[in-house]
Amino acid sequence: MARIKWFSLLLILILTACAEVEVHTYDDAFKSEGGPYVRDFAASAEDLYAAASRAVLGNNFRIEKEDAGRRNFVAAKYTTDGDKTVVLAVSVYVKDEGNGKSIAFTSAVQTVNKTRITYSYFYLPLIALISIQTPIRSGSTATTTKEEEKTVDNPDFYSRLFKSIDNELLKWDCYCW
Repeated sequence: MARIKWFSLLLILILTACAEVEVHTYDDAFKSEGGPYVRDFAASAEDLYAAASRAVLGNNFRIEKEDAGRRNFVAAKYTTDGDKTVVLAVSVYVKDEGNGKSIAFTSAVQTVNKTRITYSYFYLPLIALISIQTPIRSGSTATTTKEEEKTVDNPDFYSRLFKSIDNELLKWDCYCW
């Protein structure tokens, strides 16, 4: 009888450990009024769009995709750390609210890619089916795999981005007479 209880307990523990934990990212969707990802500006949509693009370009990003007519772009910054490449992609969309006001919507994704290089070596045939590997490389193959990808949800990051856009708007106002 005791064996059956222990076996049942062990079986329950194993089945519980094997159970999949579901992560519902949609549980938090649409519960806030934009949060740190949205900011209102007292500037026209054209000026805000220009300031946003200058802000990201001035921080060593490059614009990967742009639709100036719809006032949105995706900018990316690439950094390397050994065999890893970290890509930070920032998406900005500017919406005109009229009366010299506009809204900037932003999101950012960080991706970590790892590059692995495999080398092939020259083989020296000795007799019929026997050959030996030499230290001479005959070629290499590089493969890149995505190690991690996550949405940047740090409010401080978006605060710095919007501050940079604010600074660009102030510079723009100073140079326009």
